[in-house]
Amino acid sequence: MVNPDGVFLGNHRTGVLGQDLNRNFNLCDLEYFPEVQIIDAYINAILKKQKVAFLFDLHGHSAKKNIFAFG
Repeated sequence: MVNPDGVFLGNHRTGVLGQDLNRNFNLCDLEYFPEVQIIDAYINAILKKQKVAFLFDLHGHSAKKNIFAFG
């Protein structure tokens, strides 16, 4: 889980500071989005060792219930 602090506070899309992590993924600002920067660094470390075929972004949705998919 990338966002345990935000989820603990009842935020499903936002971090502990209330900023949307999905909409700010390209910013990589350690002060405001440490989760994003850590995930980015982790993916880059993996890419140095091996190829990555695809990544999954698995998360819940506030309005969609059961199983759903976006493409």
